[in-house]
Amino acid sequence: MKHHSKLVILGLAATLVMTSLTGCLHRKKTTYQAYMQNVLDVNYKGSFDGYVKDNDGSEEDASAMYSDSIDYLPASSSIITH
Repeated sequence: MKHHSKLVILGLAATLVMTSLTGCLHRKKTTYQAYMQNVLDVNYKGSFDGYVKDNDGSEEDASAMYSDSIDYLPASSSIITH
């Protein structure tokens, strides 16, 4: 019985360690999701509002990011299609 309880405790501790290392705890997921959604909105939609408001960015930074992605995307897509 003593051996069985040690295995259970070891299993629970290993599970806790693995979930903390893999990021399965939901704490920061929404922050990173919102950041990535804002970056994608800037790059693909040209929508700067969320990036400027949530990430303390400036309109000029977002505009530069958008123009860089516009310059890069057509060049990279022509490389892929050839």
